[in-house]
Amino acid sequence: MDERIEILLPTPAGPGAWEDRLAALGDVDSPEPFGAEVVAFCRRLSALLRKDEVARRWPEIQAFAFWIRPNAVDRLRRHHLALTPDGAVMAGRGLIFHLPPRNVALLFAYGWILALLAGNRNVVRLPAHRAKQADILLRLIGRALDETPFLRQGQLFLSYGHDDAISAHLSSLCDMRVIWGGDETIRHMRGIALPPRASELAFADRFSMAALNPEAVLALTDDGCADLARSLFNDVFWFDQMACSSPRLFVWVGEAGRSFAAGQKLYAALGAVAVRKGYGIDAGTLSAKLTYCYRAVLDGPVTRLRFFGAPLAVLSLDHFFDFRQNVFGAGTLFELNLPDLAALARYSHPKDQTLIHFGIPADALALFARTLNGRGFDRMVPVGQALAFDMVWDGHDLLGAFSRPVSVISSL
Repeated sequence: MDERIEILLPTPAGPGAWEDRLAALGDVDSPEPFGAEVVAFCRRLSALLRKDEVARRWPEIQAFAFWIRPNAVDRLRRHHLALTPDGAVMAGRGLIFHLPPRNVALLFAYGWILALLAGNRNVVRLPAHRAKQADILLRLIGRALDETPFLRQGQLFLSYGHDDAISAHLSSLCDMRVIWGGDETIRHMRGIALPPRASELAFADRFSMAALNPEAVLALTDDGCADLARSLFNDVFWFDQMACSSPRLFVWVGEAGRSFAAGQKLYAALGAVAVRKGYGIDAGTLSAKLTYCYRAVLDGPVTRLRFFGAPLAVLSLDHFFDFRQNVFGAGTLFELNLPDLAALARYSHPKDQTLIHFGIPADALALFARTLNGRGFDRMVPVGQALAFDMVWDGHDLLGAFSRPVSVISSL
């Protein structure tokens, strides 16, 4: 089995490294949840990421470094403490097998660090063809682990192809399996058995939208609109719009004529930001994008197709059209006008994950959430925060999911 697996971290010592590493994972103790060693490790890794000259060139790496800074880890610790039931102690689940997605380069690090903080040993499977920033992060995780031998023994990062025998072997050893790969991957992996007491956490394909108040956009100065467009650029164009939380549908909440004027203003600013930031796609992707857009005009209720520079295509709908199963990234947006946010509830679906918003009052968002009552949307966040990962994701409290409360009742 060795020849089919690349051990990424810790560096293997020689022949038999695969078997040795698995044996070590079974023999070592799990770390104490939010113990001194784990907290110090996060502090050290955050510092390495912020100081390394190569890592500093990648905003997503710096975002992760900020996310594990001491103040942020202390916030996570306090949240974890609040999850502890009366008369119980929180422990880790044991060995967690992580299967992160390919389309978001650094998502593996967030899930892994939360599991580590919760007191777990971990196996993380990464694709053979990784983004450059993932390998930069792995290099620095390795440095931080080398300085923390106790934690190093209980962490394994590896890469292998689509090999069910390896996945089955790892699954047979784990206490929890976490699948981030989407609907097809989840269906496939659920055919691979887990131990009877093991649990599973799965993150399926999701769909996200934006809700915008046209009056709030029209009230912006040119500079204010440019600021809003810069925030939207991060939401829409990072990861080529293929992240589950990247918006595909812009819902304008208000009068139709005002919504059109606000859209013209904002899309022009967003397209200009994309051009200034050098966003581009290759000729093949551009051809596929144009084909997708023109087919949508022919087959769907599309009343208008507009381009704002090469990066941004906007397709206007005259009524809601469910294209959740047929999406295209690379700066392709649908837009819809509705009289109010409540009108969106009838079109919501459990597949809907994130609603980014601008100019929508807090009470309207709260009412919308109550109206949905679980029928869709796990997150409602301001523009610019679509891709901001947090410990509560897709309706799951990850620190809680990675933990096991142990009832402790004294006889004294």
